[in-house]
Amino acid sequence: MPEINTEEVLGDVSVYPVAASTTIYKGEIACINSSGYLVAGSKTTGLKAVGIAQETVTAVSAGDASCEVKRGTFLLTNLSTDKVDLADVGSDCYIHNSNTVCATETETPSHSVAGVVQNIIGGKVAVKFN
Repeated sequence: MPEINTEEVLGDVSVYPVAASTTIYKGEIACINSSGYLVAGSKTTGLKAVGIAQETVTAVSAGDASCEVKRGTFLLTNLSTDKVDLADVGSDCYIHNSNTVCATETETPSHSVAGVVQNIIGGKVAVKFN
């Protein structure tokens, strides 16, 4: 087989088009919806968490604005009624809202996966977004 020059995309920041009629605030969990557009994290089935928004952006029409999103490990609020704890390290945690995660996906509608629990620090959850 011949050699192939496969280019590497460096960095942990990506830019995604934002969904119609949507504002994403800096610091929120950023997710791709079923249409392929960026939305803020919420208790919605089928979202794909991609990281933390690095800027505040508002889109009127789908894709007329884009938002920088950073992957990595970030401290998020731990839902008091469904706490993530040290026993959950290495397991998925779930999106409750745009800055809060929880341990289970059992509510209706069920929660989408936020990322993998890395630690509990000062009562907050260290969540890794790949």
